[in-house]
Amino acid sequence: MKSGLNKQLQLDDKKVKRLQKIVGAEETGRYGLVTILQVANYQKVLKEKARYTGTIDGFWGAKTEQAHKLLTKDIPVEMTKLGLMSDEQLKEREKKIKEMLAKPLPAEAEARAAAEESNKVLQKELIHIEEEFEYRQFAGKKSEDWTKEDIKRFIRLEAKRLGIDESLALGLSEWESKGFNPKAVSGKGAMGLYQLMPITVKEIKRISGIEIVDPFDPRQNTRGGLRYLKRLLRRYKGDKVKALAAWNWDLNKVPVEGKPPDDTPAQTKRLIENVLKLREKYR
Repeated sequence: MKSGLNKQLQLDDKKVKRLQKIVGAEETGRYGLVTILQVANYQKVLKEKARYTGTIDGFWGAKTEQAHKLLTKDIPVEMTKLGLMSDEQLKEREKKIKEMLAKPLPAEAEARAAAEESNKVLQKELIHIEEEFEYRQFAGKKSEDWTKEDIKRFIRLEAKRLGIDESLALGLSEWESKGFNPKAVSGKGAMGLYQLMPITVKEIKRISGIEIVDPFDPRQNTRGGLRYLKRLLRRYKGDKVKALAAWNWDLNKVPVEGKPPDDTPAQTKRLIENVLKLREKYR
């Protein structure tokens, strides 16, 4: 785990201590840095941009662009506390949680209520650990070995990590790829599950640091496509119609305020209508 985090952040102990001091969290351990960065005073951190340059996708909301200057490597949004753990550490944490959940509840009413609330949190963490293990199983899976059920499950897992409506993510992929076909290619050259154009692939790398080497790989295409979708949803303040219009047409032609323009292409209107219908199917 320690070496994995160092590889991602390129931080030695000296840099860790300095960064902790900058954000006012000297007592927090190395593995708490990702959480620290979510709530840190980013103005202070940005003063160190000469030392720490790179990207953080997802953590900073509207401040993502400024946060691009923070670290030397991209920190994908899935790099939560669980995402940083090795398989062995996850198994140990899973074992510990199960042991805690197996303990009898206190007899006293107030203590019992507190224990029940604590158990709810532990049960949720247990689910997240199971999902983390499942997510990791897709990492080494060859493109040709993915089934449609694999694709749909991975889209749900990735969307959940990114805080995106899972049903919307599924509906968009099904419509764009004509039924979850990872090898789909449009007449204009759009590729894969989310029909990414070469220029979009470059933009995804710019905004998130994720490089899509093989757009026909279900994992790469989904990870990139959903990050781009998240950016559009954030830009349009969660407005799905506008985000989908910008996705299919041109974000420069879809205003942030007000409704989509009257000259929205018929193809774009058709995509919006059908994706939202498919979204209902997956809810």
